[in-house]
Amino acid sequence: MSQAIANPTTIKITKDLFDFGKDPREYAEIFNGFLEEYQKLIRSKFERFNQSLQLQFPSACESLNSVWGQFSPIEQDKLLLSPQIFNMFRWHRKDKTEMAVKFLLTALHAELAKKERKIDLQLHQALWTSNGDYYIKYNSTTQQFEEFESPQLSTGITCDFFSPYGTNITDTNDILKDVNKVYSYSEAEEVYTHANDALIDLSHQPNNVNYFISKILNVIVFKKRDQESGKRHFICGSNYNYFGRLLIVNGELAKKEEIVDSLVHETIHFVLDMIDELGHWIPTEINTNEQKYSFNSKWSGRELSMRTFLHAVFVWYGLFKLWVFAQGNRLYDSNYCIDRINYIQRGFEKLSLSELKATEIPFSKELMETFSEMKDEVLTFKTNR
Repeated sequence: MSQAIANPTTIKITKDLFDFGKDPREYAEIFNGFLEEYQKLIRSKFERFNQSLQLQFPSACESLNSVWGQFSPIEQDKLLLSPQIFNMFRWHRKDKTEMAVKFLLTALHAELAKKERKIDLQLHQALWTSNGDYYIKYNSTTQQFEEFESPQLSTGITCDFFSPYGTNITDTNDILKDVNKVYSYSEAEEVYTHANDALIDLSHQPNNVNYFISKILNVIVFKKRDQESGKRHFICGSNYNYFGRLLIVNGELAKKEEIVDSLVHETIHFVLDMIDELGHWIPTEINTNEQKYSFNSKWSGRELSMRTFLHAVFVWYGLFKLWVFAQGNRLYDSNYCIDRINYIQRGFEKLSLSELKATEIPFSKELMETFSEMKDEVLTFKTNR
């Protein structure tokens, strides 16, 4: 199964990754095969970074590898997918190599501090881990180390309210520009409880939705946003440069169904980007000239780049499978589930594959067949109120 993902012409397996109604054992086998292939890719990217570092700065390379060797292979694999660490070696430029090494050393020192519950005071007085789950500092007055651990959702995802890594989370400037406040400790506790309550039903039973979220999402950054009008509303966004990390703004205002919907939505985007790295399912013409082609969303009506539109078809299929699963297992509000299913079906009714083909972009046969299968599956489903 994992070999199929690596085939540049294969996209059909993507439909299986978003089919939350599958037998859990079958789903886990498919998903783990996909993750194994992606982990191999990330290891190879890190090796290339390391080779480049060896040529440019051999002493820095030796220092980095010395610290890196203090982690087990399992720990290393987990660290390679930590959003900030991943970003530093995945997108590094030769003229920024020294900065990348300095950051990576600090990030690894923070991870060691988390394991050992102390800092090498010759190097640091305080450290945050790069995914915001742990902070330690040395108090010179008491001569003691002081620690803070960020809360985790029942799915194991870190909730980052206070770390310095709560920036560069999305590529949507209008989301970030008015995110101007940090929660107080008491507010953060309330927001955490609200978000955890939204996922607690999923985490209490083995299921594919919980598996999907917990395997991909690493950290959620929570921020507040106040607008000049005084109105506040819930927003969720992410940036593919920071794999596994997303932003929730004003999370306390969201229904628990909206929180689940948003987490699955953003996780699907991450998975689609991962698959594109493995198999290049998005045509080169779109990835290199994204704004040259645009399409109106069949669901929101907004104008989207073609790349985003292709993502949207899979996203809405995955959300359809989410709410079908939730309705069938009596999770969340039944009317919300049905309304969401109906909304998604109306969008798929408007989806015309002939419109895509008319662009003369070289979409693969597998992609068009998969879109057709998803559309048929969505439109033939009948809800029962």
